[in-house]
Amino acid sequence: MKTDGKTPNYAAMSSGEMLTQMGIDAEKWTEAFFQIHPTCSVDRETMFGWFCNTIMAGVDNGCGPINGDHAQFLQDQHAGVQ
Repeated sequence: MKTDGKTPNYAAMSSGEMLTQMGIDAEKWTEAFFQIHPTCSVDRETMFGWFCNTIMAGVDNGCGPINGDHAQFLQDQHAGVQ
């Protein structure tokens, strides 16, 4: 996979290198996805949104007591439910 010289060639990296390089940056994950799957018919904006949601689900999961349905947690918090 050729890149513009500024964008890392994620497709040539090992899994560990790629994870270290991308972290929780959805733009980098989107770029890597299209480098690895160049014929994907889904548009970049949709995949960017998907990666944003996936990353935030992981962040929410690591927060402890708000695991599960985050919307329900916020409703319960607003209603004063402990």
